[in-house]
Amino acid sequence: MGTCKGGEWNPQALEALEVGAFKTGKWWELDELLAAEIRTIPSQMRVHLPAVVAGELPEQPVDIGE
Repeated sequence: MGTCKGGEWNPQALEALEVGAFKTGKWWELDELLAAEIRTIPSQMRVHLPAVVAGELPEQPVDIGE
């Protein structure tokens, strides 16, 4: 898990397809992300992220893909 105390969104050294995927990227507050009606990758991130942020890590790996 990682955290960030702010900063500017500035991805670097991206491949052409990554540029398209990340050009509208931004940092999110957890509540803002949970309320947003956007597609996330991985798709199940909203389901599991609150527990992880709270330090409640699963004992076994969890598949958060589609």
